[in-house]
Amino acid sequence: MLLFLGISVIINFLPISLGENLSVPFDVSEQISETLYRSQCNGDVKIYSLRINANDAGHSIWFSRNSNRVRVKYFPCEEENRKVADLYQDWKTDKKVICCFPGAYMNKEGVNDSNEDYYPNGFSVDEGVIISRFIGKDRSDMTLNALVLIYPNGDLKVFNIQNSIYLSDISRYINFKNEEDVNTFFKWVEQKRITVFQTHLLAFSNSLMVQKSSQDERRERRVLISVSRNNEKMYILYNVTNKYSVYLTTFASDLFNYLRKQNFQIEFMINLDTGTGNYMETYDERWNIDKNIIANGGIGIERLLNLMVFYYD
Repeated sequence: MLLFLGISVIINFLPISLGENLSVPFDVSEQISETLYRSQCNGDVKIYSLRINANDAGHSIWFSRNSNRVRVKYFPCEEENRKVADLYQDWKTDKKVICCFPGAYMNKEGVNDSNEDYYPNGFSVDEGVIISRFIGKDRSDMTLNALVLIYPNGDLKVFNIQNSIYLSDISRYINFKNEEDVNTFFKWVEQKRITVFQTHLLAFSNSLMVQKSSQDERRERRVLISVSRNNEKMYILYNVTNKYSVYLTTFASDLFNYLRKQNFQIEFMINLDTGTGNYMETYDERWNIDKNIIANGGIGIERLLNLMVFYYD
């Protein structure tokens, strides 16, 4: 799937033979390398130790989409005074969870911790139930251009909200600057029971979308990418821990160049909010939490305000 592995793995995914644990800078400002940590789910999921500039930086998870067995579930907020963690625990009873972590940005109301109410920043829909109809902005008043759709069957798609999107089953283009089109979109997601949230769009259709910003800061990062090459389709999750923090714009640019130099087509790259807690759970091949790949930032799952889950069906 990647490079940086022994030859038996490379033959399956690269047209040339590469040595073990190869580092490839590819004219980027951060040298990225990945070493196989574990393969699971019949080879559909591969986890790598991630190093940046020869420093341990976290992990990456490569999910093959070819078997259609890797699925996504998203919990956008509390439901009827039930915490996200409770909703997740009920749902996962018979599921093979690969990993879970927060997704969208959340806004808050109130004046202190005792009475703050959090709500999703931007469009938010939970299996067809509309939570928010307002286009999201970040702290610098930039539109959250990634419109993330998660379908009832666990498929995930990302659109650029600045562009019109085409809904083939109703033969209509949706322009999100047009109120009538927005109403049509929400009627469609209600009918199809689709889950929706917004976030930063870092790259789309092989084009890098980020620019340097004075708001950028070095910190832990979590980035989700959809790539393809030849007949392979994959999601890649890059999880940079707070032990090695990065600037988002620099990291996105480096990842973009790094993958494009390997002839990957980049469908999308989105930023996921690590939040103040930076929570993440990863499960091993026996579906137990892998204590070597876990982040909690001092908080537990019971305090999470939303949750994105990758699981094996």
